[in-house]
Amino acid sequence: MSGKTMRRATCASSIISIYGGVRSWPEQKSVWALIFLVLGILCASYGCTSTMLEMPGSDAAPVAAPQPERPPLSPAPDGNDAVFTITEAYFKDTFRKADGYLHSAKDLYETGLAREAMPYLDTALLTMLDSQIELSEYPQMKQLYLEAFELNTKILKSNPEVLDVYLDNRWSHFNAKNYTVPIGLNSTVRHFIEEYQTASRGFIERSLSRSGKYMPMIQKALSEANMPEDLAYLVIVESGFSPKAKSYAGARGLWQFMPSTGKRYGLRMNYWVDERCDPEKSTRAAIEYLKDLYAEFKSWKLVLAAYNGGEGRVRRAIKHCGTNDFGEIASSDRLHRQTQEYVPRFEAATIVAKYPEKFGFYINYKDPLLFDKVVINGWMDLKVVAKCTGTTYKTLKRLNPELRRWCTPPIYSKYTLKIPHGTSDAFWANYEKLPRKQKSKFVYHRVKYGETLSSIARRYGTKVQTIRRDNGLRSTRIKARQKLMIRVMPRSSRPRSRSKASSRASSEKWAKTISYRVQRHDTLYDIAKKFGSSVSAIKRANGLRSSRIKVGQKLFIPILSSKKKKK
Repeated sequence: MSGKTMRRATCASSIISIYGGVRSWPEQKSVWALIFLVLGILCASYGCTSTMLEMPGSDAAPVAAPQPERPPLSPAPDGNDAVFTITEAYFKDTFRKADGYLHSAKDLYETGLAREAMPYLDTALLTMLDSQIELSEYPQMKQLYLEAFELNTKILKSNPEVLDVYLDNRWSHFNAKNYTVPIGLNSTVRHFIEEYQTASRGFIERSLSRSGKYMPMIQKALSEANMPEDLAYLVIVESGFSPKAKSYAGARGLWQFMPSTGKRYGLRMNYWVDERCDPEKSTRAAIEYLKDLYAEFKSWKLVLAAYNGGEGRVRRAIKHCGTNDFGEIASSDRLHRQTQEYVPRFEAATIVAKYPEKFGFYINYKDPLLFDKVVINGWMDLKVVAKCTGTTYKTLKRLNPELRRWCTPPIYSKYTLKIPHGTSDAFWANYEKLPRKQKSKFVYHRVKYGETLSSIARRYGTKVQTIRRDNGLRSTRIKARQKLMIRVMPRSSRPRSRSKASSRASSEKWAKTISYRVQRHDTLYDIAKKFGSSVSAIKRANGLRSSRIKVGQKLFIPILSSKKKKK
């Protein structure tokens, strides 16, 4: 007997019992008996489909299970609102129903009926999630959810074709809220939802976890700019909420700005900073960019396509296709495949991010970033800042991902630095107590002919390695008229001279410098004597550690001035 025939037989037996009861009524009740009889016949003709569930062996898929009856709402302490309380009876009833659907799904999956198992599994998950029972507070329910989640992953990985059943059963649940950006559910969006649940599952979990740090700040900025808050989910597709993310094309930061676009919207990029990696500054720049794109294209899907592929390419595609419908433009060959897939990827990411639990994601979101801001005049070593605030160098680098070096940029007269929340008072108090040797300054030096990094370092009381690091030099080679930034330490902290000779040599002035090619049998002593110089001066000018020279080697010969200043 089929499921439909069984339902009708059940309804027919109910009608007979009802009719048998009303036959004993008095004659004046015959009208009511006739009404009950007609209603029973109508119920039997439709198979009572709205009141019964299909059996696992039937052809049709089960509909969503009726939600467990919730306990009555108890008044709140102030008497204004009602509070929903989870009773023991309510918990047991919900657990029993979810457990029953999950066991049915397991039995069907183990017999090879994955497609038939999916609706039962989905009903089990929705029974738990819609019951308002906090999984973290009920370990037994959380364990049941994890079992369902594991089975859900197995089915989707081994049988991708069941995604249609999966999404059709859930669309009414995760579409309950309105999206601030138009979202649809077509075959391409379904494909990327499946990819996020399987191949890219780890990436989505990490992205959603990191989103807790930046999502409140981004949504607030979008709201203040009267922009759709759902645009914040664009960061999932762009960088996975990693401010240090870098693409193969050179884009950086949460919003993956290219250098040209970043400069256009006021983001500074140089040896010291890359403000594309600053979450706040890059978010403001991205909002301005999205505003400009929407003012031109008047369609959020075209805006997203232009954000990914460039506004120029989208303009040409619109002109070629003669329409501003993204579906028609995407089906043409005027956009790159990456741009064609970019919009449905964003739609899929938005759906999953808004309702992660209903897609089997149990996310531990990180806490929002909290910090204080201090304005520093000049520059400051981050290690010194760490000591003043009682934190670590790594913490400061995480709070200021735009900083590319070990200090705040010395090329700016003032710089706003983020420090851990609640440490600004301690920072300023400790900064005033810093010893003088921990404070330094930068000067700019124009390289002269014959100068080397060694001679410049000795002149300013610093080290060659320090000059190279501060100026981003890969080797010790420098050129005349090259501009170097030199960190000058106080005299008390400068390295002492190794000998009196070296200190005396460093005080000598060079009248001029000439170049000389080493000849056969030449020694540094002969060359110095020939040109009126000294061995130490030649070694210092050429960065030589010993007196060994080779035939054909080019040397800079400083000719020392023996004139003394007159009183």
